[in-house]
Amino acid sequence: MNVEVTAPFNGAVESVTAAIDTTIWATDSTLSVEGQDATGQWGVPTAIFMEIGAPPATVFFDDFESDLGWSTNPNGTDTATTGQWERGNPEDTNSSGPKQLGTTVSGLNDLVTARLAGSSVGAQ
Repeated sequence: MNVEVTAPFNGAVESVTAAIDTTIWATDSTLSVEGQDATGQWGVPTAIFMEIGAPPATVFFDDFESDLGWSTNPNGTDTATTGQWERGNPEDTNSSGPKQLGTTVSGLNDLVTARLAGSSVGAQ
């Protein structure tokens, strides 16, 4: 079963809630969750073991303050030559409006691309 949740996600951290009909599931089930960004790039799949009838649980949370072992391009299929995701403290960038805020949601780190501001538009 696939459940698609779409919204105008554009923040550093997003919260998603989905109602899933579990009446056809066995008592013990595994739920797999994977996000896709606006360019079609898929995130890291995350699985959670669920007991049907159990209270709601957080499926996944990462504030990027500690390294949880994320892998970049684990399948070797990414063809991007710039803009690889990294965990770090972003620098503020602005060109006809803010492009990257120089703040984090919590603490010192976020998951960002090109965390260091360039000297001009398009510079890295």
